[in-house]
Amino acid sequence: KSAILQVFEICNVSHYSSHNDPYFVLGVRRTDEMDVVQRAFHQQISVCHPDHFLHRNPPPALIKVLADVSQRLNTAYQSIKSERRITADD
Repeated sequence: KSAILQVFEICNVSHYSSHNDPYFVLGVRRTDEMDVVQRAFHQQISVCHPDHFLHRNPPPALIKVLADVSQRLNTAYQSIKSERRITADD
């Protein structure tokens, strides 16, 4: 498999691009405790962040896709934190 295809599979790119529900994006349930949500976010962002692939010299299009995935993860996480009224200091 090509490196690009492997990245798409690892990051499950189609999963992130087809849903807007923040809980679905992070793969957690609404009833999960915040520590579960936070772990899911950190696990996924550590795998899909574009900086983790720069050493492979990926094409710019792939970096753009990974940046979009990372943004969706960040948005989902921030949305859940906001919904639960959790500040950065909590």
